[in-house]
Amino acid sequence: MIKMYNKRKNGISMEEQQLKELFDEWKIRILKEDSKAIFNYDGFIDFNLYKQSDIKILFVLKESYSKEILSNKDDFSITRLLYETIQEAKIDFGSETQSSQMFNMLGFWAYGLLHKENDFQKTIEVLKNLKQKYLPSCAYMNASKKVLIGQSFSDSKKVKAEFEKFQEFNKKEIEIINPNIIICGGVEGDYGLADEISKIFDPYNETKWLDGGANGIKKIKINNKNVWLVSANHPAVVKDMQSKYQQVMDLLKYLN
Repeated sequence: MIKMYNKRKNGISMEEQQLKELFDEWKIRILKEDSKAIFNYDGFIDFNLYKQSDIKILFVLKESYSKEILSNKDDFSITRLLYETIQEAKIDFGSETQSSQMFNMLGFWAYGLLHKENDFQKTIEVLKNLKQKYLPSCAYMNASKKVLIGQSFSDSKKVKAEFEKFQEFNKKEIEIINPNIIICGGVEGDYGLADEISKIFDPYNETKWLDGGANGIKKIKINNKNVWLVSANHPAVVKDMQSKYQQVMDLLKYLN
């Protein structure tokens, strides 16, 4: 049985149980199409911290990778890996690997939004010793639930097709996570992954894209509440860090 989240004395929450049941059904569907596929469990990194946060942030990226050779009998959870890595400080925060750059930038974005800090240099100063300190209070979702083995480059067209194929599952996952803000990174197109989510929750394009992000920012309705949707570059894309940080902090001018 996959340990999706950190253990708690009182067991898992209703939302975590709902995600687990959704993922179990999702995994069956994927394995029917590809018996060798490795399913990636994502969602809450630390549910308690997420629930306590005034601003609930969901990061949506393309897909996860593994250098290890896995079989379809293995369970893989990017959120469990993130939680354990941050708790045990396994990541070399000074390294320039793609994964460290990606998760460090997610940590910067998380801090900036949670503290409404537009100044990147101030954010770096606060997080200089532990760049991912505020990441566990967020949720994390991959557009494709298939784990890529032995490679670290995504085919954006395949990711988009996978997201569209399992649109009803993606919709349900986002509804369970129930965020206030969704930050989408990666996948080419007018608005990238953000546009795919917009098609689910705003199919008639009733709200317009506003200036900001890599391509735009817009407001959508999820669970009958307003949610901000941001289109940003992938956090590991070759671009100066301050520009990537500012793409997401552009949202601050629209927040109360």
